[in-house]
Amino acid sequence: MLNQQELEQYKVQLLEERRKILNNIEKLVKESNELGKDGTPDIGDEASELSSRQLLLSLNEADRAKLLEIDRALERIEEGTYGICEECGEPISPQRLKVKPTAIYCVECKSRLEKRQQRG
Repeated sequence: MLNQQELEQYKVQLLEERRKILNNIEKLVKESNELGKDGTPDIGDEASELSSRQLLLSLNEADRAKLLEIDRALERIEEGTYGICEECGEPISPQRLKVKPTAIYCVECKSRLEKRQQRG
C-alpha cells in the first residue's frame, strides 16, 4: 500500500502531466485556427489545410484520452483506491506506477488481459 507521501508525489506528477497536455491542446487549437489565414487559398492550400486540421484533431483526441486517464488516476487518489489493481485487487508495484502512473492493472493482470485480447 502506498503511503501519503508517495500518493502526494504521484498526484503532483499527474497534475504536471495534465497541465502539459492542456497547454499542448491549447497550442494545437490555436495553430488549427490560424491555418489558411495567410491569404487567398487555392485548391492545394485547402487540401493541405484539411489534412493539417485532421492531423491536429487526431493529436487532440490522443491528448483527450490521456487526460481522461490522468483524471481517473487523480480520482482514485482521492477515493483511496490508487495503486490497487482493478482486476485482482492487489497492489500495483511501485515500479509499474513509476513507469505508468495512470495504471489500473498490475503487471500480471495487464499481461493476462492483453493475451485474451490477442486471442480475440
